[in-house]
Amino acid sequence: FVQDEWRVNRKLTVNLGLRYELFTPVVDKYDRQANPNIANPLGEFRLAVRDGQIPAFVQSEINQLPIPAAERARIFKPGDSRGLTRTNKLDFSPRFGIAYQLDPRTVLRTGFGVYRSLTGGGTFVRLGFNPPNFIETFFIAPDAVTPVARLRTGVPSFQQGSGRIEGLSPRHLFEDDNRNQLTAQWNFNIQRQLSPDLVLEAGYVASFGRNLTLFLLENQIRNPADYGKGQNARPVPVFGNIWGWGSGAKSRYHAATVRLEKRFGSGVAVLGSYTLAKSHDNAPGDFAVGNLGISTAPIDSYDISREYGLSGFDTRQRLVVSSLYEFPFGSGKRWLSQGKLMDYLVGGWDLSGITSWQTGLPIDVRTQTTRTFSFNNQNRPDQTVTANLENPTVDRWFNTGAFANPADFRLGNSGRNTVTAPGFFNIDATIAKKIGLGEGRFL
Repeated sequence: FVQDEWRVNRKLTVNLGLRYELFTPVVDKYDRQANPNIANPLGEFRLAVRDGQIPAFVQSEINQLPIPAAERARIFKPGDSRGLTRTNKLDFSPRFGIAYQLDPRTVLRTGFGVYRSLTGGGTFVRLGFNPPNFIETFFIAPDAVTPVARLRTGVPSFQQGSGRIEGLSPRHLFEDDNRNQLTAQWNFNIQRQLSPDLVLEAGYVASFGRNLTLFLLENQIRNPADYGKGQNARPVPVFGNIWGWGSGAKSRYHAATVRLEKRFGSGVAVLGSYTLAKSHDNAPGDFAVGNLGISTAPIDSYDISREYGLSGFDTRQRLVVSSLYEFPFGSGKRWLSQGKLMDYLVGGWDLSGITSWQTGLPIDVRTQTTRTFSFNNQNRPDQTVTANLENPTVDRWFNTGAFANPADFRLGNSGRNTVTAPGFFNIDATIAKKIGLGEGRFL
């Protein structure tokens, strides 16, 4: 990166920077990765390669599969890299900041920056858990009482199962045209010194995100008109469910902020900040997927527009006030400052606290059972009226009558995160005493 600060004159300062980052895909040490190609309805895997070749021991595992050689050659194809996804080589991130002194007590500041990060990939989404490195097959019992296997005979082999490509169904997919995540942030604020120890600041903060991580169910039925038509209606009928990672998510955030600070003086310090904000996106992000798993998947992985709504962390309003008050008693204070005993009893006491208030977070209402028969176990209800109540109570803080189960084979019309949870109010307070233990030492 390069960065320079230019002091144009005594009132204006400009900061300019440019950062270049090269994120290489995650690879496996032994190249034991495979990415399914769902563009081929017959079923196909693209394997990690080194020097353009599938590693010999991986090819050896493929040759041991009890399926015809011609079928093995059709199913397992060399990929175009070790990481099985694109390497973005043009990730430049410009940044700038400007500060202007309007008068001796007023300063204007603004800034803009672009930030990038890697969109998961490789072992991050467990491409090593796909065939040929990870194999599963199906065992069908002849009737309802005869077991498929017994402890004394051990686990059945692949040949004793289906022995077909259905047994080679993948579990994870990383889209090979992914781009690195991009977030652009900008802000503007004005700071005014009201008195020697009192500063007021007001500002605007915003950001937008593109190419953000998107968690998908890649092999659900594509056309809603085909819901309920079974396995053959999947894009790749010989594959089962596939957890996929893409970079198609986006976000948007805007906020107005006010900050008032009284610096410590006369025994009192206060810092208060208020934020009025709104955030939208169409995916919860990497960390939410890691914590919540499949419940974060879109109800239709082929229509991400359904997911655009309030962010899960959207906090419309937030107020935080922190304060410190030193009691005016004891040595050097206004009252009861005479004598060591009196100072020991009443001196050195202070009261501090943090008071927080914020509005509630959004909640994504989903159905307990889907009944879309699309091989996606996520669905939302139909919503007929606004669910949020003007006067919510502990027993009824949203309108449960606003929702109804959709008909079979159909997705609900409710949007994402349409219900707002109760707000939050908290006070943390501390009363403390400072006891002198000698010069420069306190307890």
